[in-house]
Amino acid sequence: MLEVLTIPTYIILGIASFFAGLLNALAGGGTFFTLPALLYVGLPPVSANATNASVLLPGYLGTVFGLRNSLDSINKRQLAILMSIVVVGAIIGSYALINTSDKLFRELAPFLILLATFLFISGPRITKFKESASKNSFLERVGVFAVSGYGGYFNGGLGIALMAIFSMSGNQNLKQMLALKSLFSLLLTSISVIAFSLAELIHWPLALGMMFFSVLGGYSGSYIARKVSSQKLNILIVFVGLSVSVLLFIN
Repeated sequence: MLEVLTIPTYIILGIASFFAGLLNALAGGGTFFTLPALLYVGLPPVSANATNASVLLPGYLGTVFGLRNSLDSINKRQLAILMSIVVVGAIIGSYALINTSDKLFRELAPFLILLATFLFISGPRITKFKESASKNSFLERVGVFAVSGYGGYFNGGLGIALMAIFSMSGNQNLKQMLALKSLFSLLLTSISVIAFSLAELIHWPLALGMMFFSVLGGYSGSYIARKVSSQKLNILIVFVGLSVSVLLFIN
């Protein structure tokens, strides 16, 4: 853990959190800012990833609240089954991170960010893959389990991966997909944060401050969305993701 919290440390993380919240509100990709910033200021890799997960929680909670009405049309039994699968997957993923050494996670980090970048790039194409298919509950459950395990371990690209699974399993209700994505992201991230807290991996003095700036950035994003095209934002996020991956590979 960090022993000394300096003003430059707070400034760097505050700026990164603000832009992460802003991008998450517009298009996603906030992890590309916060995780590298936490690594840069000296937080151990596993602790940095755990702390980063906690920073994302307020955004997920706000989105679920905003889309709560879209959950009313979902079969409650099916929803309960999927949520149970999310819980199991998240526990497995969190347990895997807790038992990962800093050295190993540092080696995996550039690959994970590269994977998240790929998901971001291919997300719109993947979600059109089976838009005419019939609903496949088995595929959806297997996919949700796999993505939940991934999300419990590393949160980057989580929302895009969930949307892809829903679409590939034949779900054609966009509002329902968005609501499920937000609910599952909130649920599995909450479980991860609880597990990481019990394992004392989260640096709460940094996490709480970053949450504030992330929420501020998310609020600002609602205004910027009216002036900046999504295409330009997507290009920026992909550029940041690829740049961070390259820097982590080099270092």
